[in-house]
Amino acid sequence: MKRSSILLVALLTSVAFSTTALASPATDTIPPHPATPNLPAAHWKAFSVNLVKALLSDNEGLKLAALQHVINYGDAVNVEAAKFEIVRLYRDHEKERVRRMAVVALGAMHDEWAIDFLKRSVEFEPSDEVRQTMQAVLASYYATE
Repeated sequence: MKRSSILLVALLTSVAFSTTALASPATDTIPPHPATPNLPAAHWKAFSVNLVKALLSDNEGLKLAALQHVINYGDAVNVEAAKFEIVRLYRDHEKERVRRMAVVALGAMHDEWAIDFLKRSVEFEPSDEVRQTMQAVLASYYATE
């Protein structure tokens, strides 16, 4: 048993080193970001198109999963066509956690209109938690600018 576990560790280590050695950056890739895998731009474009479709769908679970992807990969995806749907989720959803996710997704998009919308809306937000999330998103945006 001990010998097989040592062989397994050796095999996994060699595979890990060989895949990183074989990976060469393509010329049409998005610059590496800690949270963004280094994929060709065509893959990000296709992923963005599918995220927009998911955000515009009637399936709430699909919308929430797409919101999470926008939050995770906001630097690499372009969901400009669905930004009003994200704003609609922020304004109209009954669950506060979904409203907060929409606020974070708007910030992750790095869209000037979305940031201006959040800046104008923060003082009228009735929920303390959502307001604090908006303030954190705005502070993060202006700290990196």
